[in-house]
Amino acid sequence: MANHKATLTKLVKTSKGWRFCPVILHKNGKVKAVLVHGEEHTPDHTSGQYHIRTYIGSKMQYRAVGNGPVEAVRQWRLAQLANDNPDLEIQSGVREGEKTLAQLGKEFLGLKALEPHRSRDAGDLYRAMIEEFTPALRLYEAQLLEIRAVVCGEIAEKIAGREISAAARHARKRKWLEARLQNEEG
Repeated sequence: MANHKATLTKLVKTSKGWRFCPVILHKNGKVKAVLVHGEEHTPDHTSGQYHIRTYIGSKMQYRAVGNGPVEAVRQWRLAQLANDNPDLEIQSGVREGEKTLAQLGKEFLGLKALEPHRSRDAGDLYRAMIEEFTPALRLYEAQLLEIRAVVCGEIAEKIAGREISAAARHARKRKWLEARLQNEEG
């Protein structure tokens, strides 16, 4: 029977050299700590790269997944899913030939750093990138405004409903008091 376990580890420099240390996850799925020589250390205080340990037959294999804990946990979950379901084909969310938003951002920042400051080429590149991102940002802003309008409308209806019910209670109380005063007088 093959070993289908994938373990998230972090390569940490200790007093005894570089060691693969297990990663402890919080209930919400985020990296809580790294276990170094039996002591928990926060991920910020340990430098090193995250790795996923898997087995090919009986041979242990480590695969580097980067320095970021979020991406490391995502890759680890995909590895677990692939190990548990070997016939399942996991597709990336990006179509072939397209770049992710993170890749576009890194490319933009990298190109911007290479260009001379205030050059015409840098200005053209900046305008091209802004033109590329502007429609997506406008759509996002429109969606946020629409959500905000719906939420504000619901809140206004609740407040109006509370004010109407408070006014009705006040009117009923006033009628009751007037009726009681009339009974006492009469």
